[in-house]
Amino acid sequence: MGQKPDIIKKLEKDLRLEMQQTSLKDLWGHFSDVKIGLYCLDETGTLVGLLLDGVTPPLEALANITTLRCLCLFNAGAQDVTPLASLVGLTQLALNQNQIQDISPLASLTALTMLGLGENQIHDISPLTSLTALTRLYLHENQLQDISPLTSLTALTQLVLADNKIQDIAPLASLTALIGLDLSFNQIQDLGPLEGLARAGLSWDWSGFHDEVDITIEGNPLQRPPLEIARQGHDAITAWFDAQRETQRPLNEVKLLLVGAGGAGKTSLLKALQQQEHDPHESQTHGIRIEHWLCDCDGRQVHVRL
Repeated sequence: MGQKPDIIKKLEKDLRLEMQQTSLKDLWGHFSDVKIGLYCLDETGTLVGLLLDGVTPPLEALANITTLRCLCLFNAGAQDVTPLASLVGLTQLALNQNQIQDISPLASLTALTMLGLGENQIHDISPLTSLTALTRLYLHENQLQDISPLTSLTALTQLVLADNKIQDIAPLASLTALIGLDLSFNQIQDLGPLEGLARAGLSWDWSGFHDEVDITIEGNPLQRPPLEIARQGHDAITAWFDAQRETQRPLNEVKLLLVGAGGAGKTSLLKALQQQEHDPHESQTHGIRIEHWLCDCDGRQVHVRL
């Protein structure tokens, strides 16, 4: 265990919190129900990782720790993340459970490979377009509708978009590196744009996203495919899409029924329709008369039942 850096000692004093040292690999994804502070040092004693959960640190003080590679601030009441724009060496950043709306200051953090922004108040994710090194992105429980900025993030392997207001998922079709996609509890009606991803190795999954090779779709008002199909899972959804693509043979058939009093001219009308010569002495038809006629309609033969 290395000696605590001065910045850690100052944070402990300001936050009235004793911080513990841990390894960098154990820092990301660490959650606690109590206030906690963790930090990581590299082999030279340099501060490279910091986690604060349930406390509100002065972000201006963190802005000067340019050696950080991993920073996790959970439930910190953060709103303005402008001070973090200088931490261009960060590869992992978690800002879950805050009150963030504007993420434009994060556009400069182009070294990020993992970014957690879940449980905030974000509407606009266009600043993320520059973060093309991202492989994991967590945007659950925000206010997202337009996800078109994600089209540039082609290195993504894990993407969590649950609990937003998303309808159009077409921008995700280009993210062919994905092995896990959580779309649960949005406003999606049509899964068609992601059919290619599902056929490339991902599985449709109604519920249960576990960072596996699946597309989780629970809690959406689906129409394509219908909900009763979607709830049955991957095989049923795939079969439904297959059925929609099957070539349909046109029936090319018309049924025509003529009803009228005897001697009204029904037989003469049928002959006229078939371009047959009119017979002024046509005898009256008794009972029902059925005929079949093949006619040409725009180059197609149509079977007319008379």
